[in-house]
Amino acid sequence: VESLEIAKVRFRAMSPHERDATAKSLNTLVAQKRTRHFDILDDFLPLGVYMDAQSSKRLAAMMGISAKDYWEIALDDIATHHHNCVVLANADRLDRDELGDLLGRFDRHKLKVVIRHDFPLGGTAEEQKAHIEEHIAPHASSGAIFARTFSGEPIENDLRAVLSAKDRIEEADP
Repeated sequence: VESLEIAKVRFRAMSPHERDATAKSLNTLVAQKRTRHFDILDDFLPLGVYMDAQSSKRLAAMMGISAKDYWEIALDDIATHHHNCVVLANADRLDRDELGDLLGRFDRHKLKVVIRHDFPLGGTAEEQKAHIEEHIAPHASSGAIFARTFSGEPIENDLRAVLSAKDRIEEADP
């Protein structure tokens, strides 16, 4: 697809109850430093699929092939069908070498990946630092990584923890 035209996008106004419920979070967000500009967003619109690292290993075993061969087949199929991005759940279940190999495969297929991390939002600073050192920092230079996000859905009360984690992760992978 070389172009996409969207004629109209319509959002409804929040109800008074929704406005009241989100006011505190909105004030917290407004007080944050301005998010930097990411050049990739000028030219890239992610269109893709959702995959699970654990399920992919099981599917490879069911098919009687290696996980590497499974990923090669899957990524080739994804790229062939004009997708450009994969959201990867349970990426933290891959060891450092497995994820490094997989990121190389994403690069070769000209695909981007959104990695979902099992980040310990409620954990101690030491637990969070260990997670970053094990799962994020080693692959910070990968051109295949489009974005990072958290597995599970943090609840609204976790906003400050999410923003703090975001800052720590951005330090490790700008």
